[in-house]
Amino acid sequence: MHNRKQIYSQELAIRLPGKRLFGMRGLGAVVGVVVAAFMVGGVLSFLWCGGSSVQVVAVPSSYTFGPHFLHTFAVTPARANIFTKILREAGEGGRSARHGLDFPSGAARLVSKLPQKPGHLALAAHATSDGHWKFVNGSGDVFTAATPEEMSRVVQRLAPEGTSVSQKLSLYLSEESLFERAEFIDKLPKGSSHHLVVGQKSFPLSVVSTAGGVERVAQVRPRVVVPLRARKAFDEAIWQLSRPLRKADIRVLSLRPGARASLPPSPRFNKTTRQAMVDEIDPGSLPQAMSAVSGQTLLVSGEIRGPSLFYVTQSGAKRSLNLGQLREGARNADVNLIILRSSSPQQPGGRNWFWQTVEVDGLKEAINRATFADFLNALGVGEGGHFRVTATAQGRGRVIVEAVGDSQKSLVPYSDMVGDWIGNVVSNVTGNVVTTGVSAYMRDKERQQELDNRIVPGIPSIFQMFYLGSIIIGLFAWSVSREVWGMIWPPEKRAEYRSAFGYHAARVVKTLVFLLVFLPVAGIPMMILTIILQIWTVLGWIWSALMSPLRLWRWLRNSRA
Repeated sequence: MHNRKQIYSQELAIRLPGKRLFGMRGLGAVVGVVVAAFMVGGVLSFLWCGGSSVQVVAVPSSYTFGPHFLHTFAVTPARANIFTKILREAGEGGRSARHGLDFPSGAARLVSKLPQKPGHLALAAHATSDGHWKFVNGSGDVFTAATPEEMSRVVQRLAPEGTSVSQKLSLYLSEESLFERAEFIDKLPKGSSHHLVVGQKSFPLSVVSTAGGVERVAQVRPRVVVPLRARKAFDEAIWQLSRPLRKADIRVLSLRPGARASLPPSPRFNKTTRQAMVDEIDPGSLPQAMSAVSGQTLLVSGEIRGPSLFYVTQSGAKRSLNLGQLREGARNADVNLIILRSSSPQQPGGRNWFWQTVEVDGLKEAINRATFADFLNALGVGEGGHFRVTATAQGRGRVIVEAVGDSQKSLVPYSDMVGDWIGNVVSNVTGNVVTTGVSAYMRDKERQQELDNRIVPGIPSIFQMFYLGSIIIGLFAWSVSREVWGMIWPPEKRAEYRSAFGYHAARVVKTLVFLLVFLPVAGIPMMILTIILQIWTVLGWIWSALMSPLRLWRWLRNSRA
């Protein structure tokens, strides 16, 4: 009986030779819950997306979940499924159809957060593959239009109740509509303003004149626009322009023949003003000197003509550098090289105004929010001009961001604290020399994000994530990991050490080796072993449950005998 009770105990233990390894408690319960959650999620996913549906109609306002729940699921039109049918029947009393399942969530979410302005109606818009346009208002109501007559009723159908239908219409378009279905743009309601939604931001769309006619651009800043050409290049340019300027990483260089041949790793400060000084460097030594400022951003003023960078010395003579060698040095040193292009490339001197020390109310917050787009916007291109920014991939984790000046008038005036601060900075950096463009040799989005993900510099983030992930997985499989570790490194015995200090020090070293060496190597195998043992345990429970009637029948038969 003792053996039988042990076998059919509620906590069936899996044992290695002479030792209990793991039971159904602790991690076993967690694994069971996770497996059950995946099974339930799979069933719901099948019910939701198994047949898909063209559109889900309104859910009454008495329901507790928000109006923007449905548009987070994007599926293609197909036959209706069970779950969609239930939602359709529940929404028969609604005002109008809610978000279509094929409507991108970004534009609709952004419109729902926009403040309502009197006389203005903001709608999210998305072009479908068949040439129809879907419009969503801030409340989540959707209206599909294809013909001019239907387009004329967009405002009437989606404007809030009790408001005038003669409102100024602002449309927030998805990226798919602009880059994949641009031929349908002309179908949109006449007189409406257009904005492009990228992530959680939106940019007004404008049209500028080019040598070949006109070109549609996104207005990132009043004096900074990005052409809508290839989507990948556009996304890269937007990401580069959105990067924050970290004043601690920016070094303004002055090319002076005969100056020092190296750059200090950190900025030098004026003893009197306590402000960072411009770094003078011998031009011929610059490619090799970049290795001392790895990870930082270097600003150089010059004129680019063909493969050369021209600059003016203190004596007024014009010299040149090989631009390819400069960019190769920047890549090898992993620095961002920004060249302020000018037809009269005088070299800056004095102090670096990126290190202002005068305290101004709100300035610290403005600096933290300043981006590369703000920097370009403050440079300006003459009176009312703007920069047209493009990004060209160079391979090996590098991209060239070109900001070409255009003298035609900008669309919107711009004035705020960030722009004013950077404008003062730039005027001091350039020494009142007009900047006609910017050529930045930068780390591309993928490379920069990889560097940002690193916890320890110099080690690729994928190895660091694998290392930490293995430790965490090994901790989840704690019981199995400890048992196996105990076989490799048996527990310390106090009698083997002369002092308590030596004994406890050995235990600390053993624990560190276990956490920092053993778990990263064996964490995943230990988790796999744990799962196998838990599955075996569950199968034992199932077998025990299935055999219970047979054991009961045998017990009754033996009792009668």
